[in-house]
Amino acid sequence: AILAAQAMSAQGEYERAAETLQNALRRNPGEPRLLAFQSQIALLLGSPRDSVDFLYKLRESAPDTPGIELSLGLGLLRAGLVEDALPMIEDALAKNPDNPRVQVAYTQALEAAGTPEKALAYASGLLESEPEQVTYITLVGTLLESQGRTAEARGLYLERLKAQPGEPTL
Repeated sequence: AILAAQAMSAQGEYERAAETLQNALRRNPGEPRLLAFQSQIALLLGSPRDSVDFLYKLRESAPDTPGIELSLGLGLLRAGLVEDALPMIEDALAKNPDNPRVQVAYTQALEAAGTPEKALAYASGLLESEPEQVTYITLVGTLLESQGRTAEARGLYLERLKAQPGEPTL
């Protein structure tokens, strides 16, 4: 079922892929791979709340799934449920404090929660600890831009570009 749904998804037939996965889930209700893929298809269909529902089911059936807290937190963020997302992402950060993907999600959650200064302070701390890390440069620049501080963001990018002239993503 997963291979068939993947083929359908690759062709942009998300509704058919979702239907195929639903039928497979009726036969295997707690199958983690089916739930994870159904969550992705729900996002592609523009339904973040359905995606989150599938992630909750995945957590119930396979609580040790790597990254489930982060996936749930990001899903909740996409669904606009910031108050529910932030604790999930904080939990993921506590478990994986050095993971840039989790760190970026945490700053996104802080900004979505209406605390952009806190998000910028956290991201700036990351950048200070690893000034060459392009992920952190981009994160701080994006946060500055979202706060209307375009000149500061531009200055940051130019400063880092001079320090890393061969970096293609800057």
